[in-house]
Amino acid sequence: MLEGDDIITDACYVLQAMLALGHTRTFIAVGSGTVTDITCFLSHRSGREFVSLPTAPSVDDFTSIGAPMVVEGVKTTVNCHGPIAVFADPPVLCAAPRIVLQVALRDCYPRAFRAFTQRTNMLVESRAF
Repeated sequence: MLEGDDIITDACYVLQAMLALGHTRTFIAVGSGTVTDITCFLSHRSGREFVSLPTAPSVDDFTSIGAPMVVEGVKTTVNCHGPIAVFADPPVLCAAPRIVLQVALRDCYPRAFRAFTQRTNMLVESRAF
């Protein structure tokens, strides 16, 4: 449905997807994080549900309630809603291009370190998780 060499979550591609909506009751996002973000945004703004079928691994993009959007050249996260279901096929995820796998793994490190630091601070300060 979306056309272009380097699809990003900006007004141009959101409008392109919006014009193709029709009377769809439930959206299905099949693809990358960008496709999921645009679908998440449109489904939320139109009051409809969506299902996510990722084709590449991501840290939390496919279950997130936020949709990263490029607004006037600045990336910002817009609050939306998460999918009603996620169906991920491990062989499909593993078949993603190597660079996509490397980026997904790289994105895990800061999150894991932040979680470790938060839990360590709570233990040191004798607070419950």
